[in-house]
Amino acid sequence: MMTTVTHFECSRCGRRFEPGGPAARCPCGGPLLVRYNLEAVRQGWSREWLEHAPPTMWRYAPLLPASGFGTSVSLGEGMTPLVRLPRIGEKAGMPNLWIKDDGVNPAGSAEARAASCWFTMALQMGLTEWQASADAVAAPALALYGAAAGLPVRLALPASASRTSWLAVAAAGAVGESAEPDSNARAAGGSGAWPWPYRVEGLKTLGLEIAEQMRWNPPSAILCPAGDGAGLVGIWKAFEELAAIGWLATGPPRLFAVQAQGCAPLVDAYQRGLERCDAWPDPRTIAASIRAALPDADDLILRILRSSGGGAIAVSDEEMLDAAIELARSEGVFASPEGGASLAILRRLREDGILTEADSAVLVNPASGFLYPEVFTVRFPRSATSEQDKLGGLITPR
Repeated sequence: MMTTVTHFECSRCGRRFEPGGPAARCPCGGPLLVRYNLEAVRQGWSREWLEHAPPTMWRYAPLLPASGFGTSVSLGEGMTPLVRLPRIGEKAGMPNLWIKDDGVNPAGSAEARAASCWFTMALQMGLTEWQASADAVAAPALALYGAAAGLPVRLALPASASRTSWLAVAAAGAVGESAEPDSNARAAGGSGAWPWPYRVEGLKTLGLEIAEQMRWNPPSAILCPAGDGAGLVGIWKAFEELAAIGWLATGPPRLFAVQAQGCAPLVDAYQRGLERCDAWPDPRTIAASIRAALPDADDLILRILRSSGGGAIAVSDEEMLDAAIELARSEGVFASPEGGASLAILRRLREDGILTEADSAVLVNPASGFLYPEVFTVRFPRSATSEQDKLGGLITPR
């Protein structure tokens, strides 16, 4: 079964647009969402079909915008592990605690999903080259998937981009000019050059996979790091569409936005009861993918948090790094600071009684700790103790 896309829909005013173009926003300013013929999906697709589907995010093709099988730009993204956290869960008094580890994706992050969807659509739209600003987590995925698509790509990276991220972009031949100011890199990529609708659709597969991996019994709560908010919107959209086609055994999960204290526009608006966010004046956090001064779809995200019975909470950089290290030492998951933030906020929710022992929860780790060598080196400095160390591990014959 191929895609069932019917139209784009403005998330703010509801206006409809023809599908297939690169537009990201409605004239009213609202981000667009891809809409499908869900009745056709319900009648023509089944969960049994997935038993023979490819082990990538493209197993959900009827709910993705590509126009046909075999047309996707793929490096094997998706179907990442949903890992139970028995030791941390026991300490938190929450035995049904899991982490969706998207750090094992190609390019080390959930952005592989978004990049796969975007470059698939870019080729279908006939693009011959592409350039954008991108944060340090998204940039490697964009560079490498651009190469996989055979599309010349130039990316402007923020000055704070890690050496790992820069090397991946450089190796793919996609280094452009530096992006300044650093905090606007995500907004520049998400609001224009990198169309929001396709970014959300790629990240939506996170939610589709969580549902499938939990045998269509959604968890009580999902904690999702939120910068521009595309991942959180995608997860919400996944469960909305699965409910519409009758695949869910129970109701959708409560959604919680995970932010940093140094950049928390959603938390600020949520706590003040606002419908829109104020731009964060000086975004500062070690977590690159949630360092966004103003989310692309702030009003939609706030509606999602409230309607799902979730919320928005921020933690300090120290807390998220402590939690990321605990995930590595206790459970063997080398998570990003963003993934650590999800765990730190889970503990807050347990302490405040918002989540109980009877609840199940999934933490989203959107990126690998390997994308953050400088951040973890602050905690674990390594001095050069041998000739091999001094040469960066490279030994050549004399």
